[in-house]
Amino acid sequence: MLARENEMFVRKLDQMEKERQSMYWVALKKSRESAAQDIQQVTSYMDSVDKATEDRIVLQLLRDAFYHYLLNRGDSREHLQAIMAMLNFSQQQKEEVSGKRGCSH
Repeated sequence: MLARENEMFVRKLDQMEKERQSMYWVALKKSRESAAQDIQQVTSYMDSVDKATEDRIVLQLLRDAFYHYLLNRGDSREHLQAIMAMLNFSQQQKEEVSGKRGCSH
């Protein structure tokens, strides 16, 4: 009888250990999924911050180039080229502007 009780307790202990391990693996999996989601959110946020920062820098450069374009008649060609580059003008658009303004690019 004592051997049967001992065997029953050993089986119960094994079952409890398996359940504990199962719960551990489920918790670990959920933790990893949560961490992956957090990383994705941070990466997405950083991408948007980087893009916003880049846009602000380009806007500032564009503003400065336009300001100098308006003030410096002698160097206006270089400023105009910089402005067209920042605005992603196509080669055809650059040629049309240069042709109308009488300057080479």
